[in-house]
Amino acid sequence: MDIGGGELGEAEKAIQEDADRRTVPKFCPTRPPQVTTLSELMARYSTILESLETISKASLGDARSDADGHVRMLEDPQFIAALAVAQAILSYFAPVSKILQAKDCNLAAAYMEMWHRQDSASEMRGVVTIGRMCGAGLSSL
Repeated sequence: MDIGGGELGEAEKAIQEDADRRTVPKFCPTRPPQVTTLSELMARYSTILESLETISKASLGDARSDADGHVRMLEDPQFIAALAVAQAILSYFAPVSKILQAKDCNLAAAYMEMWHRQDSASEMRGVVTIGRMCGAGLSSL
């Protein structure tokens, strides 16, 4: 287990891969991997925040209040921390989702991958702090 940049580097790698997209996919809680949406949001955080601020300044009524609400949410430290933690965890387990979504789904392979990742996560729990685990994600915002 490489804590410095190996397995935990998957969160940063996911953010970098999703930085090339033009749009942020919708978050669907029932269709994995949600990590793509969270990685996109983190990769484009500044642009999204600036766009919402522009909408807020140029709009009236519901559009303005909706944009203001989204800006407040995006600037909330609790939201930023939750985003980084969720993205790090989901990126770590994304390979299991990909195995389960494949047309030729191999349940034995999915089980072994999940077991390996769960075992590694249990080992890391006492070693890695939240700040270190999500450091790459927070630095990209």
